[in-house]
Amino acid sequence: MKAHLSLIIVIISTAVFMPLMIFMFANSSAFAGNMVRVEGRNPDGDIVAMEDGGELLEADGNAVIVEGIDDPGSASLCIPLSDDTDVNQIGFADDPVKGRIDIAIPTEVKNFYYKNELTGTRKGITGLVYDYKNNVARFVLSTDKYYISALHLSGDQLYLTLKTPKEVYGHVCILDPAHGGEDTGSMAYGVSEKDVALELAKSVIQSAEADGDGGFFTVRDEDKEVTDAYKQHLVSILEPDVYITFEMSADENTRTTNGVSAAAKDSEAKKIADDLTAAISAATGQANLGAALDSSVGGEKEVRNIVLYLGYITNKKEALLVNDAAYDATAGKAIHEVLSVNTDNKGNE
Repeated sequence: MKAHLSLIIVIISTAVFMPLMIFMFANSSAFAGNMVRVEGRNPDGDIVAMEDGGELLEADGNAVIVEGIDDPGSASLCIPLSDDTDVNQIGFADDPVKGRIDIAIPTEVKNFYYKNELTGTRKGITGLVYDYKNNVARFVLSTDKYYISALHLSGDQLYLTLKTPKEVYGHVCILDPAHGGEDTGSMAYGVSEKDVALELAKSVIQSAEADGDGGFFTVRDEDKEVTDAYKQHLVSILEPDVYITFEMSADENTRTTNGVSAAAKDSEAKKIADDLTAAISAATGQANLGAALDSSVGGEKEVRNIVLYLGYITNKKEALLVNDAAYDATAGKAIHEVLSVNTDNKGNE
């Protein structure tokens, strides 16, 4: 009797857990160790949050999908599609700063992804959660750094490719407009240091985007205070070639001192800083005070750190100059051009 009972238990256990085993073992070569959750193991039917507890993204069902892929073998993830999937209804959303990607694939074949293998290089993917609800298969991925993600369609396969900004644009530059929020920085003649720094950073980004260059990032694009932890996070996930902080100088003893200057952490950063002050001076007519080495300039290792002083806020003429939109456009373009030349890695690949 005991032998028959054991046999029945084995048969029932196999029937219940085989779908889970098929899904996990079929993907073990590419996704071993990732989080995988299947329908039937979650009573509420919702996808659980990832390890850091952040909220999930909402896939909108209007994914931009590139037809074809040059190198399928380089894709981080390959998802087979069932015959009933309407590719026009595939949803996609990502938050590269938080390292999240959400893909929603409509299909009425409930067990399709229990039986069909997920493949891919797994490059950049540190976690994968799967769920099926309301005829939609949902894949929620976590990534290890900032990626520019894209979906490609080839035959009945959906490919996810992940590339770093440096791989796409050849460089990464982080701009840090100093201060923000309640921290105004220096103020004089109706000019606020935090506003001057922010507007110039935005102009550099605009100049880069106009040139098709997505390799420039700013730690803030609005009037808010940003924590050091967030800045360190950006450095970690973006791995920038250069990190530049925008500030204003001040001279309490005289209101005549003027000119653009910089401080650099090391000799490589100083070369870029010298080029920056020279370019801004030529573009705006400001005096060029040059760059100085300063080991106290903060930043992560292997990142060229520069503090760029845009002028003297204690000099009325210069304070009003740098607070003007025309200045932002002119200086912003000059900064973008200098950084593009000095941080281009494409020729070294």
